[in-house]
Amino acid sequence: TDCLDKFAQQQSDPFLLLHHFGPAHISAMPQFGMHPHRGFNECPYLKQGRWLGTDPWNMRGEGQDALFAEGQLQWGKSGRGIEHGMKFDPTYDGPVQGFQLWINLKSANKLDPPEFQNARADAMPLVAVAPGVRAKVLLGALNGQASPVETQGIRCQYVDYELDANAEATHPRATGMSTLFVYVYEGSGTFCGMFQCPWYAIDATARENLPAILRDARAQGPQRKKARSSACRVRATCTSKRR
Repeated sequence: TDCLDKFAQQQSDPFLLLHHFGPAHISAMPQFGMHPHRGFNECPYLKQGRWLGTDPWNMRGEGQDALFAEGQLQWGKSGRGIEHGMKFDPTYDGPVQGFQLWINLKSANKLDPPEFQNARADAMPLVAVAPGVRAKVLLGALNGQASPVETQGIRCQYVDYELDANAEATHPRATGMSTLFVYVYEGSGTFCGMFQCPWYAIDATARENLPAILRDARAQGPQRKKARSSACRVRATCTSKRR
């Protein structure tokens, strides 16, 4: 599922794509053989499961450097081009769920050398935003706590929110951020008093904090929102300054 496929690129810029894969047992998931990327940043986030990366520096996907574990995030600047892939860890037999976010590179950096960063789950701060609300900071900063990932001149924010039933939170939009979306990947709730099913919302000109009420949901996305919940996960809070 590409969560941005209903929006023009001018609306979602610099976010090119957000794929949600799973949840499904690893035996039902496809493996991704060697494939190329060029001219953007790929940013996979593994919510559940485990796989092994097959990269130019480790084509066999061996050792701890190849392991991509639950809760881990990668920032992959593909620049002038790279070819890589992934394969399943034969020691893992369980569910897999995750997200693949693509963030555009500035024109001046599209032919830069490739550069990759991996952030382990315990390296990214978990912020107690409000009673019953937890926010894992994947990229950027929230409430004074920052991700260890260096986004190399691309000002953006990416946060994984989890809300208990009837919990409520407000996400503050950082100064200068212009593109915002929230993707509810589990459960449901409301944003700004309007009901939302487990899907997404986008606002490319948001200037206000966004209030939301979420029920049985989890979400992720880009910047500035207020939410109330009844058990929710939201991939929300990816924001970036437009170029």
